[in-house]
Amino acid sequence: MSSIKKFKKQVRYACGDLAAETLVASYYINGFSREDAHRIICDVAALQTDTISKCKFYFDKSRRDFANDAEYRKARRTYFKAAFAKLRQNFSLRMEEIVKEMNKALPTEAKEANKAK
Repeated sequence: MSSIKKFKKQVRYACGDLAAETLVASYYINGFSREDAHRIICDVAALQTDTISKCKFYFDKSRRDFANDAEYRKARRTYFKAAFAKLRQNFSLRMEEIVKEMNKALPTEAKEANKAK
């Protein structure tokens, strides 16, 4: 269960950091639209709540469906490992999309200044 707790913390920290960066950018970068920032922050919040709500997994088989306990534990472990991998992958893909949205919202002057550094 500690991996579920750690994953939830990582999701909260990553989403919080991304929302904070968007908020800072909207206030300190001239030309960064506050409407875009608001939309991006709402997307981040939706991603966080959606991902955390999907952290509950249930193995749909019982011990009686397997010949012995070792097979049951192996199948259960494989199921949970695959489910978490898919959840992490979906979270990462959505985070990448949100970062791309942030980059699109940046004005061209800010992009060129970042490239010059």
